Amino acid sequence: MALRRDDLVLAGDQYRASLRLCREFGSERSMIARIEGLALVAAAGASPARAATLLAAAAGWRAKLGTPPTPDEYAVHAQAREK
Repeated sequence: MALRRDDLVLAGDQYRASLRLCREFGSERSMIARIEGLALVAAAGASPARAATLLAAAAGWRAKLGTPPTPDEYAVHAQAREK
């Protein structure tokens, strides 16, 4: 929600907090989605290199786990690339 309101600071804080929880509970797929969310924040904040790095890291992790993105997650990738 914060990202949709262009509150990039709050969005980044929320994605990082969520990432910590996912890590604590060992949910790798959820961690990947949070990293992709952080890529959106980076893209919206005019940090395309950071966004690309985060998306590449998420893609590598997905490949390692053999979990392709869902249609919704793929939409996140496309949105980040558009920025």
